[in-house]
Amino acid sequence: MGKENYYFNMQSFKPYIFTDKEKCINKYCFDMLNRVQSMFKYSGDIPETLKMEYFDTYLYTFGHCCITEVNGDLYAMFGNWGGEPGPYYVPTEYIVANPYLNFYKRLEIDHNCIVARNDRYAYGLKDIFEKHATMLVENDISRVVAEYNTRIADLLAAEDDKTRKSAELFLQRIIEGKLGVIASNAMLDSFKAYRQTSGSVGNTIIALIQDHQYIKSEWLQDLGIDSNWNGKREAVNSAETALNQDYLLPLVDNMLYERKAALERLEKLYGVHINVEFNSSWEDNQQEIDQELEEKKDPEEVSTDDHTDPEA
Repeated sequence: MGKENYYFNMQSFKPYIFTDKEKCINKYCFDMLNRVQSMFKYSGDIPETLKMEYFDTYLYTFGHCCITEVNGDLYAMFGNWGGEPGPYYVPTEYIVANPYLNFYKRLEIDHNCIVARNDRYAYGLKDIFEKHATMLVENDISRVVAEYNTRIADLLAAEDDKTRKSAELFLQRIIEGKLGVIASNAMLDSFKAYRQTSGSVGNTIIALIQDHQYIKSEWLQDLGIDSNWNGKREAVNSAETALNQDYLLPLVDNMLYERKAALERLEKLYGVHINVEFNSSWEDNQQEIDQELEEKKDPEEVSTDDHTDPEA
């Protein structure tokens, strides 16, 4: 067997099962989780045992995590709230269990651990992911069904079970991309067909594609990525773009603020200085927005040459 054949046999790609909703939702969520891993970048005196990629993963998925010291080393761990609530009904303890480190403890917040939140209310991104992924999966299933319908000119109706089973086999062969065969004239006579208009199926597919683009754009905007979806099918003016930017900022800015606040508490408790800032597309968006704000504060003088002599 040649190297090329061996490589392709190792891949073993299979048809994508759109009706396995849970698996498809997980694939969409993990794909987006891979993308948001590049949202923040960390620098400074980061201990080898403190893995910031897991720190972010815990915050994205659980909404909160803690950093604590075990045998002189710092680790990020996820757990749950505990202890008596403080004056603002905020828990005062964080409960963690790490079998690998043999570490099971109720930690006193800001005394022997710091707790970081993904956002102000420690909500995380899990619900946002699940919402949009579920909508995309439902859209995918509808689009696949619409694609199947483009292969079928008529909708079939059967008068008895035997005819129904034959119709189901006929449709299954169509889905598999094969030609369907009717067994006998008697069975054919028991079928009733209702003609579909090709235009309605085509319009349905176009609408589903637009809906898919809108859902994905809405998901990206929730995560602070400027992904305009123009449903008007015409140019978007600068005022509309500015409104879109205003929508992008609040959540990701809050996420950055909470991380900075947590790392300040970390430095105060353990003396470790770590910086955090936006990275990748989020950094580009922030730079563009900052530049626009600077231009608004100190606008350049625009020439209004009307070909007239000022001394005239």
